[in-house]
Amino acid sequence: DLDKMHEEFYLSMKMIEKLEVLNISKDKVITVENLTSFYSLNDESSIIIYLGGFHNFAKRELIRKIYKFNPHLQFYHFGDIDYGGIEILFDLRNKTGINFQPLMMGVSELKKYQNECLPLTENDKRKLELLLADKTFIEFRDVIEYMLLHNIKLEQESIED
Repeated sequence: DLDKMHEEFYLSMKMIEKLEVLNISKDKVITVENLTSFYSLNDESSIIIYLGGFHNFAKRELIRKIYKFNPHLQFYHFGDIDYGGIEILFDLRNKTGINFQPLMMGVSELKKYQNECLPLTENDKRKLELLLADKTFIEFRDVIEYMLLHNIKLEQESIED
């Protein structure tokens, strides 16, 4: 009964393999890219999973088990508003088959936390231009255009929930 646990915990791959989901009392699942944001994200209605960047097999397996038990949960990804954060979101979708939605990864966050934004590197610009040209990433068009226009990116640690 994970509801009785009020602290973060770790599941090994062996534990995840043996895990059987019997009940979920939460409404949504949120994956989080960075550790600082994982610790600061406070959402009692969510299962929050720390990814540490790109997810691995164990984390995908856990997410799949949760989804298989209840595919009607809402699935979100909270990551950096940069090339890497967008790539991680799409990688999650592709490798889990779950339509994760971006959480706090939009133009409104770039505007709200403008003073916390970092300048884009030439490599950032080149990668963002590639995403902009790829129709797969159309939902992030406004975000990418805003980032390029204003020469900014935002680490998720700067965003307060």
